[in-house]
Amino acid sequence: FKCTKDKSQVCYNCFDYCSKCKDIFSVKNLQKTRKTNKLYCSTHIMKCDSCNGLMGPDELKVCSATGMKVCSCTTFSNCSLCEQEYSTRSLKDSKCIACLSLKEEVNQKLISVIERKDSRFKRTKKWFTGKNKLNDVVVAKGLLSDMLFVIKDNKVIYEKKLSLFNKLKGY
Repeated sequence: FKCTKDKSQVCYNCFDYCSKCKDIFSVKNLQKTRKTNKLYCSTHIMKCDSCNGLMGPDELKVCSATGMKVCSCTTFSNCSLCEQEYSTRSLKDSKCIACLSLKEEVNQKLISVIERKDSRFKRTKKWFTGKNKLNDVVVAKGLLSDMLFVIKDNKVIYEKKLSLFNKLKGY
């Protein structure tokens, strides 16, 4: 057998497979994850941004509020307004950074994403936007109710109608 990384000869007892790409590697060119003890090559092993422990791609979770790539050392909770999942440490008063910082702003790039999805919003005059590291929250203000959109990579990934009650108590 030959190691995929350095092309060295490996005996039957000195090789193993990367849990992701399934290529053969010398055991010295594989690393074990902290939580699951799976083996990964240098291409597929990564460090957790929170605890610095080694993790594989199947253990990875990304917080859209901070952009941090973390393992199971980090807990996740849903934002009470946009209902997206974020690392619990990134939430304040149970809201994500974007929902906490909603402000009246006309961001034509984000608005056009919403208008392409639903042309009825071309008549909307008042928009509130907030930004996380990896997604945006946009609220289209209406007369009796508002509509909340979560946009990631120029696509609406979530939308919900905000009731008059929500509107009266404020965001």
